[in-house]
Amino acid sequence: MADKRIIVANDISPSDAASIDRSHALGVVTDSGSKTSHAVIVARSMKVPAVVGSRSLTTQVRTGDWILVDGYEGVVILHPSEQTLFRYGKIQLQKKSFEQRLIAANRQPSVTLDGATIALRANIEKEDEVPLVKEYFGSGVGLFRTEFLYLNAQRIPSEEEQFVAYRKVAEQLAPAPVVIRTLDLGGDKPFAADPTLFPREDNPFLGFRAIRFCLENLTLFKDQLRAILRASVGGNVRLMYPMISGSEELARANAVLEECRAELRAKRIPFDEKMPVGSMIEIPSAAYTVDILATKNDFLSIGTNDLIQYMLAIDRVNNRIAHLYEPTHPAIVRILQHIVTESHRAKIKVSVCGEMAGDPVLAPLLIGLGVDELSMTPPLLPAVKFIIRAMTVADAQALAKAALALTSPKEILALCDQFYRARVALE
Repeated sequence: MADKRIIVANDISPSDAASIDRSHALGVVTDSGSKTSHAVIVARSMKVPAVVGSRSLTTQVRTGDWILVDGYEGVVILHPSEQTLFRYGKIQLQKKSFEQRLIAANRQPSVTLDGATIALRANIEKEDEVPLVKEYFGSGVGLFRTEFLYLNAQRIPSEEEQFVAYRKVAEQLAPAPVVIRTLDLGGDKPFAADPTLFPREDNPFLGFRAIRFCLENLTLFKDQLRAILRASVGGNVRLMYPMISGSEELARANAVLEECRAELRAKRIPFDEKMPVGSMIEIPSAAYTVDILATKNDFLSIGTNDLIQYMLAIDRVNNRIAHLYEPTHPAIVRILQHIVTESHRAKIKVSVCGEMAGDPVLAPLLIGLGVDELSMTPPLLPAVKFIIRAMTVADAQALAKAALALTSPKEILALCDQFYRARVALE
């Protein structure tokens, strides 16, 4: 433990996170951010506690100080007393006992009490996270965040370098599916090697990012698309575009993809001609025209982190308004139902790959709304599988129906919490 440390920072950007030595981290605390900020996502992938929005801890703590991080309750204690350490030691034993129950259940199939199989997949950022997917029995990857090949890189990764990374993941997990999301740089993920690609913007989350950036940088975009296509022969690869706002933008992206297919055919380079292509639904315009998009995609995946941010006009990394970020807001529950209904009408599956999917209190609501697949940070898989195996789809549908009739985010959250606690005995 001597070489392990708790990371305390004002904030942890995605590029900072990409450079963390994960084998030496005991916990993460940041002054700013919210529960959907990247610091939390990184901490979950490292299986360590995280507390964000502490406001001023960086001004109070020094290297070498002892602090206690309670990621369950969001508490940080500077210089904890022996009595406090003893009390938390007992809590930790209780939590470990419950976690062992979760891990034991995780070896079983993801099947509800009434026999419905719910696909549980993993969100990953790097090739070296594949062992975690296997350790937690994830049925493939529902979101491969490819921008982490670019963050902190000294130059733009070549087509060949990307192909090798994508192929390794696909081969190691075959025949399980691997959904590779095209580049989502911008917003809180600038490209450090070439800052000129992303000029400073007053509101980068609503600016030049993701598919917008790719469609204006076709050489870079086509390198990635060809790499994904080439990797598709090595496993069950699916391609997914981020930040699609409507059918015209999707058509532009698909036209570039078809150019890449033609180039590979001309060079007789093999790829899966039937590789599924889908879109993330994370912009309100896409959510409200999903009936159109569903007919033009092989699958859809809901990115709840950004969808909630844009639907509720809340900067999800701003700790001053973090309390307003409410996944159970009636507007969110209703739009989720709309997306699922229209996707199923077009006979395609819809998944959720945002943080809602990995919350065992909210996962039953998503299943009740009809979501087909859930994808999350690997260490969250056991808790979600546990609740799935303790409920019926009929129960979840009744929960969703009751939630849709409520008008308060807090009432809906309380209903979901009651549903969870009635089926999971917390020791």
